[in-house]
Amino acid sequence: MTGRGALDIAIVGCGPPGMAAALFLARAGHRLRVFERFDAPRPVGSGLLLQPTGLAVLKQLGVLEKISAAGARIDRLAGATVPSGRRILSVAYADIPGGLHGVGIHRASLFDILHDALAGDGIEVVPAAPVAAVEMSSGDRPTLRLASGAKAGPFDLVIDAAGAQSALRGPANGAPPRPFAYGAI
Repeated sequence: MTGRGALDIAIVGCGPPGMAAALFLARAGHRLRVFERFDAPRPVGSGLLLQPTGLAVLKQLGVLEKISAAGARIDRLAGATVPSGRRILSVAYADIPGGLHGVGIHRASLFDILHDALAGDGIEVVPAAPVAAVEMSSGDRPTLRLASGAKAGPFDLVIDAAGAQSALRGPANGAPPRPFAYGAI
């Protein structure tokens, strides 16, 4: 580590984004705790398509080979309207320099591979710990207030990776989170 040194970091959410962030930060020498609302971390959702940029991130994490083995290589995407059949999407990865492709994978497979990497790196996951709010403690360091009323911290940094339903998305004044019209950020 250069500069300030290792930080105490809390990540809220043990989905793929939270786990990837935890792996990168722990490998950079920071101290991590991942807080998950479920009794045991688990995947939510069905399949997804990993694009070349995401695959590059997974390669840096050292899990691309496992991801590729668990998924299906995608070389072309095509989409059409119904019932006319008019083409609205056509992506041929081979047309992009660099031999790129996508990978179709079930969320459970992606989750399991990243979760195994967390365990292999000794990163602490705190289950059954839904985070209700982030509060500033003395010294201007954030503390997590869990739904149970317990507190965790203080931390140097809190990362909200809890997704569209995160309790931390609301305005700083404590108002409830603004719902999205769609399920993605």
